Amino acid sequence: MKKRSKIAIGVSAATISVAAVLLGANFTLADSNGTTLADRIATKFNLNKSEVEAVFDTYKSEKMAERQADEAARLQSLVDKGTITADQKATIEAKQAELQTTRESERTALEKWATDNGIDVKYLMGGGPRKNLEQSSLQSLVEKGTITADQKTKIEAKQAELQTTRESERTALDKWATDNGIDVKYLMGGGHGMRDHGGPTE
Repeated sequence: MKKRSKIAIGVSAATISVAAVLLGANFTLADSNGTTLADRIATKFNLNKSEVEAVFDTYKSEKMAERQADEAARLQSLVDKGTITADQKATIEAKQAELQTTRESERTALEKWATDNGIDVKYLMGGGPRKNLEQSSLQSLVEKGTITADQKTKIEAKQAELQTTRESERTALDKWATDNGIDVKYLMGGGHGMRDHGGPTE
């Protein structure tokens, strides 16, 4: 009996790990009913929700530490090659930390907006070059009764707002790079969200 329990726990842990990889460990993201990934896994496998969340937290922390170590090594190699200076490396790392904090705040605010408006955040993705296609897709969701016409209007307004924010951030980042004599491509690669600004990576 104990052996079977261990197997079950092992399978559940593996399932949680795979889900974390596939979904970027974003277990706090709730659907339109306020249900998070942690809720679903806990219910599916009859697990304690706080323990499931602890697994996600640990996984996220470990992956973040790995990314930070890899990024520090990448930047140090650029210093060793003479591509950037030690001071520029420190400046880049400070900017990366700032951008990571900004991205986390934006993500939290976006998830709250979606929850407050009873909208699954996945319907918010799109806009930009695919704007016409996205509008058509949203209209089909209205016709299916998945979202209301009012929610469609709110989604489109939020998409326009996010697009403006991204463009402003990109402009500000380009200015920061120029002011510090740093090619913006050397900034990319540290932490989630860094590539949101566009540009090549080293």
